[in-house]
Amino acid sequence: MRALLALMLLTGTAHAGCNDKLLAFGEWSVVPLGYDQVQMSVAFKSNADKPITMINAKAGYVDALGHPVVSFHLDKDVEIPAGGTYAEVKNYDRGPFERMLILKHAEVATFVCVEGVLYGDGTKQAF
Repeated sequence: MRALLALMLLTGTAHAGCNDKLLAFGEWSVVPLGYDQVQMSVAFKSNADKPITMINAKAGYVDALGHPVVSFHLDKDVEIPAGGTYAEVKNYDRGPFERMLILKHAEVATFVCVEGVLYGDGTKQAF
């Protein structure tokens, strides 16, 4: 019975507790850096009507068959203007990102899951 309950909890809505509209995934690239690293560049567009100064969010890539490729957490301490853009450039170990080096953009869908934000005016919002 416990196993059934755990399975039900684990297979719930993929985006429960997420706002997938607050940030839009924009242009992205993943390029090799030497033998064992990649550099990922991603631009996000804010759909918030006020500036964001802290965010708890993750984003990622799903292949054309709907299988997860890789996901990552956004930097928490950010300065995203209302309606503005925010870019992240990070280096990662190559292993988890290996498929991103061979998949075409048309074979990849993206997602953003925002769990909470702190706005510039001090208000907080959790999803």
